Amino acid sequence: MSMTKAIGIISTNYRIDAIERLAQQRPVCAVPFGGRYRLLDFALSNLVNAGIRTVGVILPYTMRPLLDHLAAGKAWNLDRHSGGLYMLPSVTPALKPRPQLFCVKDFVANIEFATAEDAEVILVTASNYVVNMNFAPIIEQHMQSSADITLVYKNGFKADKKVETKLALDEEGIVNRIVKSQDEETCHMEATFADVFVFNRELFVEMVLGCGNSEFKDLIDLVQVNLGNHRVCGYEFKGYMKQIFTVVDYHKTSMELLEPKIKRELFDGDDRIITKIKDSPPTRYENNAEVKNSLVSNGCIIDGKVTHSLIFRNVTLKENCQISGSILMQNCVVGENSVLRAQKNSPMYLPKGTRV
Repeated sequence: MSMTKAIGIISTNYRIDAIERLAQQRPVCAVPFGGRYRLLDFALSNLVNAGIRTVGVILPYTMRPLLDHLAAGKAWNLDRHSGGLYMLPSVTPALKPRPQLFCVKDFVANIEFATAEDAEVILVTASNYVVNMNFAPIIEQHMQSSADITLVYKNGFKADKKVETKLALDEEGIVNRIVKSQDEETCHMEATFADVFVFNRELFVEMVLGCGNSEFKDLIDLVQVNLGNHRVCGYEFKGYMKQIFTVVDYHKTSMELLEPKIKRELFDGDDRIITKIKDSPPTRYENNAEVKNSLVSNGCIIDGKVTHSLIFRNVTLKENCQISGSILMQNCVVGENSVLRAQKNSPMYLPKGTRV
């Protein structure tokens, strides 16, 4: 199947309070990650790497940082006459009575995007996952299995959020049950939904427009209600995957980038994670600089000791300061002889522009 017959939708219109100051004035998808990326870069790059050239982003209420990052989509080769990157307005701010990643009302409001092109399938994904997942094999299995809907899952996956979605599959990989993990009966279920759907386009339009009162309904709820009426298949993803729902998630996942195996899988394979290009000079290492087991981005001035830390762009570490187990976001300045050391089990990060 040609990837030109698939379109993608990324949902960003949800608020995660547990991530605290990291997303106080920006959506979760725009949270900086790994020294130079934004969380949205993973979902958008995964779509582009699969050959999908028509992508819609359902915008959050605090959209300015996201629009600044995406612009016209040039970095992802989506500034094009045919297809390209579309900004889709959301219906209401992400003030939902329960955790919700895929508000049905947002899809109803943007149904023209789903019907404008002659696509066979629509892939819908969340935007707060750290994962390098080429969607092409998923779409290929969806077509070969004659599925109406395909749900991506990961076995043994644990997420730090109140409600998870668990899938029960038969021997042929057909999803016959969808339940929430807050139920005690799901404790034995290993397959956790990874917030990636593949729909036959006509079915997607029919389900979204025919759902009736869609107030605060999630897209997974529609699939659950219609489970007996359609062929719903599962696709198991076996690679590295992490969700960012809390500050603890953010710190732990960031620190795992210092493990060579994980870094290689995320960033060094054939499918690259793409981000907005910023022209910055190389980092300058002064006489007192000592860096061990750390990631240091461009544009920094290092004149202190850095161990097991992530340093974002344009950070200044002055003479004899000591940084350990920490995340310093862009434009931070750490003064002479300062010591920043994360306590065990206590995430430590300095927000953008902090001076110590």
